[in-house]
Amino acid sequence: MKAKDETASSYVMLEDVAKHFGVQTATVRKRAADLGINVAKIRNVDAKNAYCAAVTVADAIRIRETFRTSKLITGAHVLTPDEISKLMEEA
Repeated sequence: MKAKDETASSYVMLEDVAKHFGVQTATVRKRAADLGINVAKIRNVDAKNAYCAAVTVADAIRIRETFRTSKLITGAHVLTPDEISKLMEEA
C-alpha cells in the first residue's frame, strides 16, 4: 500500500490543470470524461484537506495534449491579481 504523500504526489488536481490553461475546472472534467479518464477524489492539503478532483500524471499529460492539439487555447497563462487590477483600470 502506498503512503499518503506518495499517493497524493502521483496525482494532479484538475484545478491546477484548469489554471494552467485559463479555463474552468468543469471544462477539464468534461475533457477527461470525453477521453474516458476516471477522475479520482483525493484530499488536497492546499484546500484544507477537502476532497478534490484529480487525475494521474499520465492522464493529465493526455488532457494537456488534447488542449494543445485542439488549438482552442494557445499561450494561456494565469493572471496575477496585479495584472487583473491593471486590466480593470484600463476598461
